[in-house]
Amino acid sequence: MLGLENAPGFVVMVDFQFPMSDVVAVIPYVLPMLFIGLTLLLYQRHLDPKERVRNLMVLVGVICLIASFLLLLYAGFGSVWWGPADLTFGSWWAFVGGLQLVTDVIFGSVAGSIGYVVLVTVLYVILARSVISPPNPDFVALRNELKEAREQAKTLSEEINKLEGEKKTLTEYLNEREDALKKMEEQLASLKEQVAQVEQEKADLEAMLKEAGEAGPVDREYEQELLETISKKDQTITRLQSEIEE
Repeated sequence: MLGLENAPGFVVMVDFQFPMSDVVAVIPYVLPMLFIGLTLLLYQRHLDPKERVRNLMVLVGVICLIASFLLLLYAGFGSVWWGPADLTFGSWWAFVGGLQLVTDVIFGSVAGSIGYVVLVTVLYVILARSVISPPNPDFVALRNELKEAREQAKTLSEEINKLEGEKKTLTEYLNEREDALKKMEEQLASLKEQVAQVEQEKADLEAMLKEAGEAGPVDREYEQELLETISKKDQTITRLQSEIEE
């Protein structure tokens, strides 16, 4: 193929010296791998670490980055690894031969060059559209909502536990009050029984005193004793009624 450098009057103004020419030759393959690797590694941050797709993205992204850097370093330093030009690194000549073959196949014609650029662009657009746009559904937003919901649930759980503790305290207090009220009702019933009993005894004494008066003259001492007993019963009734009112 006749190049422009062979055209009459053509002067090369910018030229790449060796081994930079090999570095330039691998740029069309390094840049797509860098773009793909960086895109995948940036996107995987928004996925669940336990998902297989996320782990696969990390693996492919790391492989693309490592391969691109190794390809760039090998092209730049493989020919002069040991210093002298005749001591190349490993299979550098085979690498250069393969690189030249691939370059000739892809960039040996205008159609091949345009086809390669279009293919890389289409593939990257498809990849970017799949990973840069939010997933459907948007798992990032869902995870944020889930995190907020968990925090709210935790807060509500703490409030519920607090309310349950207060409820337990109030229940214990009410139970104690009910027990005290029950005891007071029992005491009140007992006092009422005592009042009724004392009133009955008082009524019996008054009846005895009345019968004794109707039967004839009554011994003053006996009468006085009955009156004192009735007075004590009145005092007892008054005391019991005061306790009932309290």
